[in-house]
Amino acid sequence: MTPAAESSADGSSAGRYRFPASHRLKHRRLIRALFDRGASDVHHRSSGTIRVVYRFVAPTDFPDLDTNVQVGFFVGRKVGGAVIRNKVRRRMKEAYRMHHRDLLEAVSGRPYLLSLGLIFRGREVASWETVSADVAKAVGVVLDHVKERGSGSATPSLPQTG
Repeated sequence: MTPAAESSADGSSAGRYRFPASHRLKHRRLIRALFDRGASDVHHRSSGTIRVVYRFVAPTDFPDLDTNVQVGFFVGRKVGGAVIRNKVRRRMKEAYRMHHRDLLEAVSGRPYLLSLGLIFRGREVASWETVSADVAKAVGVVLDHVKERGSGSATPSLPQTG
């Protein structure tokens, strides 16, 4: 039985393992800003096969967002063809879904949004155990930074690009 099924069977933590569409990183400006090499407000950390890239964004820049955390999953072509990349991406999404609750709780109520990108750095398919452990470490690193940051203000707004 999966952890999600177990938690909903007793009703104690229903919804704990959800990963709704509103949490997916979809705004082109947010994605582009994560990969801007000249940006000083983008934080990078590595954890095994996962590299996490994140930045804090002012909520006034994106008033239509109804969540404080948005995450994107990226797998390079060096890993293999589309089928293999999608397999790795599915593993990353599942691992994030299992480990993101503490991060959501830490960011909720803060005066900023967290834009997060998880990048698979391996050159071959990693096992579920490896991906899960590395994603958990990466989420832990971001969680530590959020806790260090406290309730400080968000970074300046993104530049308008066409």
